[in-house]
Amino acid sequence: MTEWDMEPTDLPSGIQCRDAIRKGLGRALLWAEKGVWKDKDILLEACLTDLRYDRQCEEERGPWLWRMMREARVAEAFRLPLLNAVEKVHDSLAAVQLCQFCVRYAQQGDDQFRRQLRRIVAEKPVPDCPWLGEQELIELEGETGFLFAAKIRGTVLLLREWEWDMDDEAMIDTAIDQLGEPKILDALQSASASSKEIDRFRQNWLVAAQKKKDDNPRQTHASRMRKYTLDDVIRAAEGTQNQAGLLRGWGMYAAEADLAIILERLLACQDAKAIANYLGVFSNRPLPRFDERILNLLDSENERVRMRALCAIAQNTHPSIRKYAVEHLLDSKSVIYCPKLFINNFIPSDEDLILETLSIPDDADNRHYLLMDLIEMLEHNPAARCETLALLAYRLTPCSSCRYRAAKLSIGLSVAPAWLIAECGYDAFSATREFVEGLV
Repeated sequence: MTEWDMEPTDLPSGIQCRDAIRKGLGRALLWAEKGVWKDKDILLEACLTDLRYDRQCEEERGPWLWRMMREARVAEAFRLPLLNAVEKVHDSLAAVQLCQFCVRYAQQGDDQFRRQLRRIVAEKPVPDCPWLGEQELIELEGETGFLFAAKIRGTVLLLREWEWDMDDEAMIDTAIDQLGEPKILDALQSASASSKEIDRFRQNWLVAAQKKKDDNPRQTHASRMRKYTLDDVIRAAEGTQNQAGLLRGWGMYAAEADLAIILERLLACQDAKAIANYLGVFSNRPLPRFDERILNLLDSENERVRMRALCAIAQNTHPSIRKYAVEHLLDSKSVIYCPKLFINNFIPSDEDLILETLSIPDDADNRHYLLMDLIEMLEHNPAARCETLALLAYRLTPCSSCRYRAAKLSIGLSVAPAWLIAECGYDAFSATREFVEGLV
């Protein structure tokens, strides 16, 4: 197999299975449903390990993997290794996924998994995940699970220095989403009479909710940024502290005359850190005028300067930008920059040029950046013929969220092959499945 094998085979090899399940491709579940998924070890590894590429954007895969387990008829065979993993959970890797398995086994009457889920909520074995297991326990036990979690949090409130935090708020929000606010209010009210821990949790929540109502409306981002002067921004750019948010935000709303001054200081600057900071001003705003000298920064030895320059330059439309992108398509060091530079500088037939010359990086991060920009280029230029490039991005990206965008683009323009539409209905990413279901 090569990574250019787009259409799923009827008899997958171990390499193909591993690639599909790592990416969350729907073909993995389809193979299990059709009875051609033969390698149980690969599936067990996926169940015990969080294989998602981007854990901030991609949802946990427990429900999807459970369906695979059922289709492959291995749920009973996997029971003991998964139970052992749940009993020993001590870090956040795959912890939520394991809690999701607890729900599925418990729903089948397996009380060992139910007890382990309650233990996780009570003991909080993963320090950086104090919320671990709460959502799953509420899913499993409803109001009873919520009150159990509330009692634990009420106990913790007595022991810590602060009274209420975002995790407490998130647990309430989760319960309200699943059970409804009236039911949560009634449950807390009733249980408070017999549990001082639940009453403490309830009282802290009511105080926090009232404080939120009493607080003045938040100032808009634009208003906050406009309070900074040009001198403030120059000091921030040439100072020692990281002020990326300030510089980016100010640049979004700054006057053109002020941006022109910043551009001149950028072009005259010799310090790499200050150059990178000044470039941050233009990360979400075109330059007041395009100066070809800024293209030289794409060849800087400083990686931060290169990446900031790429973001700044890509906001602009200019013949020199497209010329640079075309000339560097065959340059292995610069190829990952090129699709971003085409986003605002695309002309018809560029899709053919890119397809002919594009080299897909072996490194997963570089591949992700390149294909993410390629997808944005196609989205930003609806006249582009996207059949092959969108399919390439769909198949090769390590990211479920980017795969969803590529699939949506391809299906929306009616250029997606039938097999892609079929496997999207089985994808690990719920947004992809729901998009296809909405087409029916």
